[in-house]
Amino acid sequence: MNKRGSLVLVDVFSTTTTVLQEAQNKLLAQGYDLRFYDNLNTFSAPSNKPNICIVDVSKMEECHPYLASLPHPYLVSGVNFLNDQSLPEEVISQSVGCINGKPSISDICTHIQLGILWHKEREHISRRVQDIDEKMRNNRITGVAIGMLMQKTELSEQDILDCLKSESRNKQRRMVDASIEIIVNLQKSQNSSFDSLDVLKSWLKSAIPKRT
Repeated sequence: MNKRGSLVLVDVFSTTTTVLQEAQNKLLAQGYDLRFYDNLNTFSAPSNKPNICIVDVSKMEECHPYLASLPHPYLVSGVNFLNDQSLPEEVISQSVGCINGKPSISDICTHIQLGILWHKEREHISRRVQDIDEKMRNNRITGVAIGMLMQKTELSEQDILDCLKSESRNKQRRMVDASIEIIVNLQKSQNSSFDSLDVLKSWLKSAIPKRT
């Protein structure tokens, strides 16, 4: 069960009787509610979305495009029954685990829970990477704006940065948005120059509109 004590909903996509079906009642007693599908249309259209999916390896080629679009994780089952088939690398890289052979009830529960935990951790890491990428992009844009202003004045980088921060706060704008306004305005008026701090502050007031 999850932290709230409710059942963990697990959708299983397979066309054959599996160890999972044989263990369904015991897994339910452990807090894992398994729903079985043998058709991709019904598997991909439940109104009550699962916490995790388990897909038989023989069905991976058929449903992988659908799985790749899902917000929830999936496990691959029956991996050692592949025979001479090869499992696409992207299937393994995007899954959160594999269930081999005939696992015990405990093994199945462990695989499901670890899969959910790994998925949450992977999402957390992905969000952190996106945040870092956005901060780097924003810093580059601000750096460009400051560099362009430095070419128009003899003021120091720190003086310009302080002015930009101050005007951004006054206009209730993010630094990156204010920087974009500066870049656009400087490109329009390439002959602008600022021979003092007061002149720069005055220009920034006119160049950066207040947030609406």
